[in-house]
Amino acid sequence: MKSKTIISIIGGGSIYTPELVSLLIRNTDVLGNIELRLMDIDESRLQTVGVFCERMIQKNNSPIDISYYSEYKNAVFEADYVLIQFRVGGGEARIKDEKLGRKYKIPFVETVSVCGFATFLRTYYQMEQLVENILLYAPDAWVMNFANPAGMLTEALYVLGLQKIVGVCNASIKLLDFLSNKFKTTDIQLNWRGLNHFTITDGIFINGKNMLQNLLENLKDYEDSSIPFPADLLQSIEMLPNQHYQYYILQRA
Repeated sequence: MKSKTIISIIGGGSIYTPELVSLLIRNTDVLGNIELRLMDIDESRLQTVGVFCERMIQKNNSPIDISYYSEYKNAVFEADYVLIQFRVGGGEARIKDEKLGRKYKIPFVETVSVCGFATFLRTYYQMEQLVENILLYAPDAWVMNFANPAGMLTEALYVLGLQKIVGVCNASIKLLDFLSNKFKTTDIQLNWRGLNHFTITDGIFINGKNMLQNLLENLKDYEDSSIPFPADLLQSIEMLPNQHYQYYILQRA
């Protein structure tokens, strides 16, 4: 049995890394000792985020050790889990992608549509290199893709040879947080259906009872960022669309 769980984050300088560290801190009773490897080509950003995460870990006295890397090989070597969350080209490239959507009057969000496809084309070459290293140095690792466009890239990772690959999105976590506050319980199960950010929730189960109708009857317009829609729309379709649908069905977006 391994004495520690090795988790590699490709794109460790991302602002999402502290959110992940917070989650790990709450679950060290399950994972045990953790070696968290943060890999990023932006050293300044990596150090800034890393130091912040170290302070979180120290404050909670959690059994998590952080190390830093700038290359794929050492970052993924014998890892149990690899989380991909980089954005090739950074914020400037994202702005260019989204201007494509604006230019052609197509909803512009980096996960889908023309912007997502542009992001995919720019990111694919890096995914090829990363997969090559994972297959060589961490062939048994579970790989989780958080990089956008999540659906296209996750499929590409599978085609490139990764068998243990999962596409992830934090929209479900945001919705669960909202529902936990709404119903005053964390014991909630969702019927979450669809692909990438084109998903819907058509069941909210608490103690085996579907509470969706109860929620819909008591919703306010745009009540939470996880469901940024008018209440009458949600009541009419009797489901909760993924927050990214707002770019397609709401003029206000």
